[in-house]
Amino acid sequence: KPQDIIDRFNYQGIRITKFTTVNQIKKWVDLAIEKKEWIHFNLHNVAENKKKSQMVEVDISMTNLERIILYISSLSRDGLLEPVTFYKGFEKYKELIKEYLMSGTSLA
Repeated sequence: KPQDIIDRFNYQGIRITKFTTVNQIKKWVDLAIEKKEWIHFNLHNVAENKKKSQMVEVDISMTNLERIILYISSLSRDGLLEPVTFYKGFEKYKELIKEYLMSGTSLA
C-alpha cells in the first residue's frame, strides 16, 4: 500500500492557505524536527500587494512567506534541518524507498 510506504518514511504534507498563520507553520516545522520527520509545504500562489479579502484560499502573503523563509533559514544555519526543493526532496525520497525495497522487507 503506497500510504504505508509514506508512513514508514515519516512524510507529511501540509497545504498552506491564506488562513494558515506563521506560528502554525513554525509549530509544524518544530514538530517535524523533534520527530525527525519530513515535511512538505504545499504553496500555490504568493499574493503580492493583495489585501486578505482579495486573496483566494490557496494564496499566501509575501510577508508571511518571507517570515517562514527566515525561520527555516535560521534553523538551517543551526544545522537542525536541510531545506530542499520539491525535486531534490522527491529524489531523496525515491532513494529511501529503493533502499527499503532492496532490504527485502515486505510491503504487505
